[in-house]
Amino acid sequence: MKWRSLILSICLSLPIASITAQGGWYREIVGVNVDSKMVVDQHIHPTCRSVACGPSSVLTALGHAIEPFKTIRNKIPGKTVKDQLVYVIKTYGFKPSKVKGPKKHRFNPKSGIRPEDLLHLANDLLPPHVEKLNGTFITRNANESTSSNEYIQRIHGYLSHSLSQGVPPIISIKSYVVNYYPKRQRYLWDSLANHFVVVVSVPKVLAAHEFGFKFDYIDPVKGRLKSGYIHQEYLRNFLVQLPDANRKLKWITNFSQLVVHAPDLYTLRTMNQSWHARTNIVLNYGIGKFFPAKK
Repeated sequence: MKWRSLILSICLSLPIASITAQGGWYREIVGVNVDSKMVVDQHIHPTCRSVACGPSSVLTALGHAIEPFKTIRNKIPGKTVKDQLVYVIKTYGFKPSKVKGPKKHRFNPKSGIRPEDLLHLANDLLPPHVEKLNGTFITRNANESTSSNEYIQRIHGYLSHSLSQGVPPIISIKSYVVNYYPKRQRYLWDSLANHFVVVVSVPKVLAAHEFGFKFDYIDPVKGRLKSGYIHQEYLRNFLVQLPDANRKLKWITNFSQLVVHAPDLYTLRTMNQSWHARTNIVLNYGIGKFFPAKK
């Protein structure tokens, strides 16, 4: 068994790909090395500490990406990371929103920033010669069966591809709860919270039988490295809110998004709900190098 230990020690020293032991077999991982100096804690913002997860994640992602992204991060004005975060929100967060309309800002000091606006903020930081990042809602395509794993394979491919290109993706994770409305005499889904994190590693490929995968991520709350699990649900249905063609939020069913298990993401507020209430956490949106460059 010495040769297995040798392979494991060699592969764990690689910056982008490694192999880990799982139940007697070995899995190749694609990811980036975490540099604590490049991790941004959203709580350092003096006035928007509870809602600065989006811009904080952008700075963390740029700091862990390959060149020229890391240089772009380092050139953001400010003597300290706190100064840089304040600058980014003030300069790019208060630009007109392309989602909420030109009379509203991208960033709201009370509620934060929507995923699409965060994509525009991130791309505004990039010089014209640098290829822009992609952004997409994580939704199941009509031709992807709920009983096959085509959907999870595709989304895993987005995250894996971005990491292999040296760009850790930013994901929006959203929580929901079912509440009872006495006047309507029925139970209805309500949205709870949205939170952004930076994915730093996933399995390089999924096996044909897999409907989920482990992922490691940096939580901008205190800047901690954590792990979670993303999977495709196909037994118990749920509702989520997604924008239509006119960017109005609509309630959608039919297993439209992937479910996330992240035990200590308390910012999503599921632990504040009644013990009998049904809650759900989903993978809502992604920003990264998901697709090939346009020619």
